[in-house]
Formats: sequence, C-alpha cells, structure tokens
Amino acid sequence: MQRLAKFALLASLSACVTEMGDDSVATDLEETSEVSLEATVPSTITTLANEQRIWISGAANSVRYFKIEVPANFDRVYTNRTGDGIQTPTTQGAHLYMKRGALPTTTSYDCRRLDGSNNACNVDRPLAGTYYIMVLGAATRGYNMELWARYFNMYSPMTNNYSYFESRGIGNDATYKLQVPSGMESVTFRMSLNGEQTGEAEVYVKINGFASETNYDCMFGIGYNYFQGAGECRFANNPIGGTYYVKVKTIRRYEATLSGRYRFPLAGGGTGTVAN
Repeated sequence: MQRLAKFALLASLSACVTEMGDDSVATDLEETSEVSLEATVPSTITTLANEQRIWISGAANSVRYFKIEVPANFDRVYTNRTGDGIQTPTTQGAHLYMKRGALPTTTSYDCRRLDGSNNACNVDRPLAGTYYIMVLGAATRGYNMELWARYFNMYSPMTNNYSYFESRGIGNDATYKLQVPSGMESVTFRMSLNGEQTGEAEVYVKINGFASETNYDCMFGIGYNYFQGAGECRFANNPIGGTYYVKVKTIRRYEATLSGRYRFPLAGGGTGTVAN
C-alpha cells in the first residue's frame, strides 16, 4: 500500500504575485492568502527526462511533484506548461515551482511560474543536481495541461586553441563559452576579419556570467568603425578559472575567425598552450 504523507501549504500567494505586478493573478489568489491548504503527496516523485512532455490533470489546490536530473555545464534549465486549448495560454489552472536539491514550496523555490502570468520558470547557469518541480492547482479551478522540463546550452562550447569561422548578418549574433581550468598563465580571445571587407562586429567576454552589451569584463570591436581588422581580449596574471562566455554582436555583415585560448605556466618560466 502506497505510503502517504500529509503536509500543509501556507498559500501566501497574494504577496508573491504582487511582486510581479500582475493584478489579475493577485485578485484570484488573494482569496486563499490566509488559508492553510491540505494536500496529499505520493511517496514517489515522477521523474522527467530532458524535454519529455507529459499530460497531467489535477483539482484546485492539489499538489504533484516531479524531478529532473541536470548534468553539469549547461546554460539553463526550465519548466513550462501548455493547456488543453480551452483555457488561455497564461491561465492553465496551475502554478509551477522549481528548486534544486529539495522539494519547493510557495515560499522556498529557485523559480516559479504562476497561473495567469507569462513569466518563465528558468534557472540560468544551473549547478548539476536534481531539480524538483511542484505543480500546485489554482485556488478556484483545476487543470489539464502538458508539462515538461528542459536543460540546454545557449552558448556553444569552444575547444581550447581552436579557430571558428563565422559569417553573420545583422540580427544573427554568435555566442560561445570556454571552460578554463584554474592556474592558467593567461586566457585570450581573438577575432579577425577574413580579407578586406566592410564588415563590423563587437566582441563581449564575461567570466562566469552571460556576456552582453551591458554585462562584460572585456570587449573590443573590429571592422568598419573601429579601423582595425582584428582585436583581442586578454586576461593575464593568473586569471580565475571558470566559464568564459563570449558574445559576438553583428554590426555589419562580416566573415571572420574567432578563437579562444588558455595557456599554463611552464616549469622554469615561459608559457605553453594546454594540449587538447
């Protein structure tokens, strides 16, 4: 006989939703803000494979748990849902909560997607481990929906000291990442236009964070307005180990070669490139 455990959820969802500024959701949940919801939780938790989609249904205030194993070195993990075509895309009748290493609650979670909201439940640069998902039925209605979870890379992994050919047009930016061990002598990212051309690009590099035009540790530009056909970002003097994220923003269509390289100190002085 399946063993059942009881727990109480404090539905302090009104305060949570108000943070998002979604008044329509807050109105629906304020009625249950002071109510202790009783739910029965199975002793087993359903395991989801990456990108696996399953149909689930539940009553108002019901609770179900799921989990997904996320390996190391991925850029994002998220959970989402779609409805049965009767309800609108944002009102599926259920709230989603996700947390690494422990069952989430309405007050303890890494991300959430509330019924009636368009926000995604994402965890960026997730640590490896088990991510638990709680599906909580809305206070006033049940749900019938498709649920899934997915982990993936938004930045393409780079091989040390390898050159990548890029041919990009406006609106088509490139993103890469390089895993750098600790104790390196230097880390260098270099990009050069191929031949004489009027292309233009900007390169942004961020250590242990997604690179963008407003979030970077080093940047350079090449091409038309920069009056140089090549440029580089160099981190020297024992740069920290970790993930170096690179974004190449296209300003004018270009063809170029991009490389990332880390070097380690040689015994007795000098430097050498780490073998692949």
